[in-house]
Amino acid sequence: MVTRTDELDVIETTVQKTYRWIRELSDELGGIGPMLIRGLYYEGWDPSRAPRKMRQAEFVETLHVTPGETADVLGILPEEIRTLLD
Repeated sequence: MVTRTDELDVIETTVQKTYRWIRELSDELGGIGPMLIRGLYYEGWDPSRAPRKMRQAEFVETLHVTPGETADVLGILPEEIRTLLD
């Protein structure tokens, strides 16, 4: 037979587990908060616009990276990764 004490124990355990889960989730999501706020308010990011599909060359053009910067970055990568990018 289930008693009222048993029912309260189940509810209390559920509330405690839910509280821990919410705390862990808020710790994980808290790190992106400042970035999200910066994007929304300072950089004019609009989440309603869907990401635009583009080809690789078009994407690279949007980065405004000079050939010298590209060479610098490729130069510090391990050889295994550089061969993948060739």
